[in-house]
Amino acid sequence: MSYSSITFLDKNPIKRALQRKRLVIALSSYTPSDSERIMHVCDFGSGNGELLKLVPEGNTLLTCYEPSPELIEQAKENLSNVKNVSFTQDVNSIPSSSMDYVFCLEVFEHLPNNETIEALRDITRILKNDGKLIIGVPVEIGFPAIYKGLFRLTRRRNTFDTKISHIISATLKNPPKNRPVGKITSNFNFHFDHMGFDYRVLKLSLKEHFHISRIFYSPYNLMSCFMPEVYFEVSLKK
Repeated sequence: MSYSSITFLDKNPIKRALQRKRLVIALSSYTPSDSERIMHVCDFGSGNGELLKLVPEGNTLLTCYEPSPELIEQAKENLSNVKNVSFTQDVNSIPSSSMDYVFCLEVFEHLPNNETIEALRDITRILKNDGKLIIGVPVEIGFPAIYKGLFRLTRRRNTFDTKISHIISATLKNPPKNRPVGKITSNFNFHFDHMGFDYRVLKLSLKEHFHISRIFYSPYNLMSCFMPEVYFEVSLKK
């Protein structure tokens, strides 16, 4: 099953709209260059690369980083008509202090603790001193845990993310800690379920590495406790 079939081309029109909206909201933090200076933009954990299709054209060089062999092939096909884009599965191939913008959308909810620390270290390395990092992750606690859990129950039963006890505990902001771990490559651990992710823990990790300049939400930046997605716009600590 392709990435787009469960996101941007999902059979549910509401889910399709929300998936598209989260990219638009993330890119609201992007300011194209108003000079001849070339902007370097990285989609870190790009999935099928859909975000890079929406980056305004101009003096921009795009980097699509995706460690999964299957997903990077989908990204190459999806971005076949996009100019100035390079692809890599090896984050170490991205030069240090080279990126004006790094977007990391719907990635950290899938990363176990060690992989989270490593990803933050990699992003710190590739981001310019005055660069911006925009992280978007799903809200899987509180009120959103109810409607997300009920939606998942319409599609499957008896899975980690549809257990009633897990939905209740996540709604009470105490999500399950024993999250199943799989692999997307032979040496890359990965949580395939969103259930159990707590964006508050990520926020604390970000504060250790970065300065958080703005927190905002999708699809609307209001009544934040009801919104399904949260974003952090951050920069390197001086």
